Amino acid sequence: MSMTQQNAVITISSGSSNSTINVSQTGAAQYLNTDISSLIFAASGGNNVFSILSNGQWIVVEIPTWITVSTTNGFGNAMMIVSVSQNTSNTARTYQLTLSGLNVNKVVTISQDAAPVVGSVSESIVNFVSTGGSKSIAISAGSGWTVTSNNTSVTVSPTTGNNNGTFSITGLPNRQNTPILATVSVNFGSSVSYIYVTIGSTTAVENDNLSNKMDLILSPNPAKSNSFIKFNKQISFRLLDILGNLHGKATNVTEFQITNLPSGVYFIQTNEKEVRKLVVE
Repeated sequence: MSMTQQNAVITISSGSSNSTINVSQTGAAQYLNTDISSLIFAASGGNNVFSILSNGQWIVVEIPTWITVSTTNGFGNAMMIVSVSQNTSNTARTYQLTLSGLNVNKVVTISQDAAPVVGSVSESIVNFVSTGGSKSIAISAGSGWTVTSNNTSVTVSPTTGNNNGTFSITGLPNRQNTPILATVSVNFGSSVSYIYVTIGSTTAVENDNLSNKMDLILSPNPAKSNSFIKFNKQISFRLLDILGNLHGKATNVTEFQITNLPSGVYFIQTNEKEVRKLVVE
């Protein structure tokens, strides 16, 4: 079906005279369509394809620099390859890709996800003496963040912020004879950083210089799961995680095998109320 107007002349003869009739037929209207209405890309970018269905000439209207197409014009049916570059922004982006023909347009929506938000904190472990204290934590982020604590004895302020900033962790005085363990979570949207907090017990940690009085040494530390931890003296102890859950105990030993422990931070608490942090990789 042609889009071109067709013309003809009909001549009628009668004796010595002729008459003519001019006949015109308008060309068919152009149609322009695609087999899809939208394309979605990950933040990493990539390529995709769609089909163009038309009976006439078409062009691609102006496109942004983060999108490229295999051709910007054509006639009739065609395949269009769309390439999208990586999105390094924390904001998703969208563009209405427009195909234009004769008195007809077709739009394909191109959408791309935002880059994942990745942040970091200046500390991963915070230790307070039994009287508590406060610690400022620096945050490096390109977007919003929220902070929470899983223990009411450890508070955080502020609990929300945007981009780079700081917040404080405060440990309340510990009146117990066992350490208080807490986890502070910093959520960046698509990633989370954890800070492990300990408030020493009243009998185990009285001041910042107590570490000089407690001579317990663990080796190796950090350690691999299923390896043997050696102590520099004979001890009786409990092995606790950051939530206070018991993962093992022993009496009068100089070494101990950590068996099938997930990676994380643990604590060796002796019967003499000495506490040592153990990192399992």
